[in-house]
Amino acid sequence: MAKYYIYTPSYNANTGGILALHNLCDLMRKHGHSAYLVPYKPTFSGRLARVKQFRYVVKNILWPSPFASAADLDTPVRTGNIDDSVGESVVIYPEIVKGNPLKAKRVVRWLLHNPGFHTGEVDYAPGELYFRFATHFKEFNFDGSKTSKSILRVVRFPTNLYNKNSCAAIRTGTAYCVRKGKNKTIEHDLNDSILIDGMEHSDVSAIFKRVKRFISYDSYTGYSKLAVLCGCESIVVPDPEVSIEEWIPNVRDRYGIAYGFDNVDEANSTAQMQIERVMELESESAKNVSDAIEEIESYFNLR
Repeated sequence: MAKYYIYTPSYNANTGGILALHNLCDLMRKHGHSAYLVPYKPTFSGRLARVKQFRYVVKNILWPSPFASAADLDTPVRTGNIDDSVGESVVIYPEIVKGNPLKAKRVVRWLLHNPGFHTGEVDYAPGELYFRFATHFKEFNFDGSKTSKSILRVVRFPTNLYNKNSCAAIRTGTAYCVRKGKNKTIEHDLNDSILIDGMEHSDVSAIFKRVKRFISYDSYTGYSKLAVLCGCESIVVPDPEVSIEEWIPNVRDRYGIAYGFDNVDEANSTAQMQIERVMELESESAKNVSDAIEEIESYFNLR
């Protein structure tokens, strides 16, 4: 049976891509597969490479923090030299990883965003297999490699925090996030508006339960769905020249979320369906992982 090594940063409950990688390991193990996390070490290039490299060395080598895992997930960590094991295994990299740092013979890249979005670079190789996280990411092809037609969407929502329990009887004010939308112009009144970037989920959920509206300048963040779970109006500030159908093609994934400020009433009318959709997405994740494993083993002739 193949071993799977998932190259990931330390656990961070506020970062969707990292959550997905850790959840993937957990679900693979629940399917009876040998899956392990491998601590991610970034590579740097460009004019600021030396500065970034120095900061990374200071923070992670001179004064390192221990690699964190989620207490409620089955995600054992593999450290040290794994080259010998990798030869008989599959390494899964997020799309941000340059090259093949673990020198794996079999490489899967999980496109958790459009390749090059975060780094401005795409350094892949022939013979790899790619899975997109969601249908709204762009079609991607690389010569000599294969992009699966299947979507590997793995989600787990903290519904113990994000729900309609103990919501304010009268909601006031707004909350907002910037995150990956840092290049967008702020379009709402910042008076009585709370920036949630970097907050813990317990604090964010409490805010969502008392404010009237959540505004996201990040077009693709799970917080837009989490706000709906708390009964809060949820609005995404549109990307220039990107239609609502191009933003999220599947209408079911848009339930309860307004794309722009003009269709809030329509979004509110489908909010309950978004709550039901979240439950559905969690159950679909297990099947998505099972299908992906089957395709990986077929592609690399591991059967």
